[in-house]
Amino acid sequence: MSYLPAGASTPVTFRFDFAAVTADRDLGDLVIGPEKITVRGTVRTTADNSVLPGALVSLGGQSGLSDASGNFALANVAYDSARPNGFLSLEGRAGRTGFFTRAFTPDSGPSSGIATLADILLQPDTGDVPPGTPATLEGNVTPNASANGAIIEVRRGTTLVRRFTVGADARYGFWLPVG
Repeated sequence: MSYLPAGASTPVTFRFDFAAVTADRDLGDLVIGPEKITVRGTVRTTADNSVLPGALVSLGGQSGLSDASGNFALANVAYDSARPNGFLSLEGRAGRTGFFTRAFTPDSGPSSGIATLADILLQPDTGDVPPGTPATLEGNVTPNASANGAIIEVRRGTTLVRRFTVGADARYGFWLPVG
């Protein structure tokens, strides 16, 4: 994709690389602009604040994986120094298997062509600390007299995601990975 900034004689070219698409898929926003910057940051886990390698981070149509130190760099992210709020309003996503995907926005613009983000914290999708709504699922089993001991299961295909045994109060509640 190329963009010819006003008053410029040479277009700025943006390249967006994607994994092979095998079904209908939303590719997200592809952002072009008169300038290109590099976005850097670190992905950590909320469990103990340790670095998280192998997380996929995407912003403005560019994506990359965090390295063994949890660091990532996204090159060629569109930027317009005349309209920095456009960059600051971009929504990125970070995720990794075993963790909830998290949306984020840049918290500051670039300096010398590099925007450094605050740490991106990913929450494990297991454990005792549930995320907030909408990933919490709760309700009542009726008739109440038959609820005690009922088992509630959520499956993705044939894979068990969560299981809950209902108590005498007829209520169930657990949290699920988003999606």
